[in-house]
Amino acid sequence: MLQIWGIKSIVDTLIDGTFSGDEHNLFYDIYRSLVQGNNGSFADPYLLLPDFESYVHTCQQANSLYKDNQDEWNRKAVINTAKAGFFSSDRTIESYNKRNLAFEIKIIIKPMAFCHGLLFNI
Repeated sequence: MLQIWGIKSIVDTLIDGTFSGDEHNLFYDIYRSLVQGNNGSFADPYLLLPDFESYVHTCQQANSLYKDNQDEWNRKAVINTAKAGFFSSDRTIESYNKRNLAFEIKIIIKPMAFCHGLLFNI
């Protein structure tokens, strides 16, 4: 499936007690969803496993950037946050409100101070 080493061993940690101690079945539903599918559905319906190698690579790049150049990492983090935009759940709630409730929604943006890579409310 993936070229990344150990993807099976990574998925197996969901049922081998790595994260659940003696409760080996605690994450079995997630494991089954990824490997076998649930209730007649396809395995891994959100296609997490095919993207896992890219996810790991991107995490490694972000970690390296943070270690080597925290100023650049901070700049990218702020830009990424600023470009995140309006979340789909926000749009859904706003749309429902307009159709059914007619409440006025006000978005309040507080000014922030950027100091040494940290954001503070002011």
